Order: sequence, then C-alpha cells, then structure tokens
Amino acid sequence: SAEVSSTGRAYLQWMVGSSALLALNLTFDSALRADRNTRTPMMVSIAVAIVKLALNAILIFGAFGIEPLGLAGAGLATTLSQATGVLFYIWIFKRIESESPVHFRWRSILKRSGLTRQVFRVAAPGIAERVILNLGMLSYFWVLGRYYGTLAVAVYTVGVPLLSFSWIPGTGYGQACATLVG
Repeated sequence: SAEVSSTGRAYLQWMVGSSALLALNLTFDSALRADRNTRTPMMVSIAVAIVKLALNAILIFGAFGIEPLGLAGAGLATTLSQATGVLFYIWIFKRIESESPVHFRWRSILKRSGLTRQVFRVAAPGIAERVILNLGMLSYFWVLGRYYGTLAVAVYTVGVPLLSFSWIPGTGYGQACATLVG
C-alpha cells in the first residue's frame, strides 16, 4: 500500500546502502574462517548485534535527546552496526602476522594477478545465484503483498527468522566444513 511504501522507503534506502558494508563483513568473516579462526568472527558478530540492538532502541524510539526516527532509525542502526563490524575487522586484520595467508595487504587489492582473476571467476556464479535468488524473493513478496496484503508479508517476515532456528545447526556444520576445506 502507499502507506507502507512511504514508511518503508527510508528503511530500504539505508538497508541497500549497508549492503556493501555487509559484503565486506562477510568477506573478512570468511577469510578468518578459512584460516580456521571461527571464534573471532563470532565475537565480531556478537559485538555487531549488541551495537545494532542498542542503536535500534535509541534511533527507533528516540533517546538521549535524539528524535525518534522509526523505521529510518532501524535502517540507520543497521548501517552503523555494519560499519562497526568493518572497523573491528580492519583493526583485527592489521594485527595479523605478515606471514599469515590472511594478512591484509593494501597492494593486493589493486593488483591484477592470476589469483584476482581466479577469485572473480569463482565468485561470479555465486553472485549470479544470489541476484537470482533475491529477484525471486522480491517477486514472491510482490505476489504475497498484492494478493494477500501487507499483513501476510509482515507475518512471513516474522515467521521465517523463527523457522531459521531449525536450520541453524546445518548452517553451523556447513561453516565448519568450509573452514576445514579452506
């Protein structure tokens, strides 16, 4: 509906804006896991979640003299928490020994090498898969919203995170396998 669209626009803009930060966090997370370090990404995730919860409370409802921002505050909280995660990871990676395979090297980012091409070649199908999956989800939500209304969409978005507890163990095993293979 028009009301939902106008209310959710700012939230969506913040969420789309934070996606680059999320991608960086996931990249750093995966690098550490590939180096068999699973505790550090967990600790960063906990810190990001705490920052996000605190900022949600402050920005959505208003506190400490800050005007309540509603849904826009939720999107801003997400962006700021993702930025916090990136800062934590940069701090962590600057302290990794230079002999480590995951040591951060600025020159490696811009260097065109066989490894860079190989990373892009391996990543391209995964990127395409995620784009197709997200387009499918957008289509699904469009159908759900058009024929069943915004209440059905809201119930679905609450229900799926609850349902996700059933596949969390499988995801954990998947990450453990990827870490061991890495």
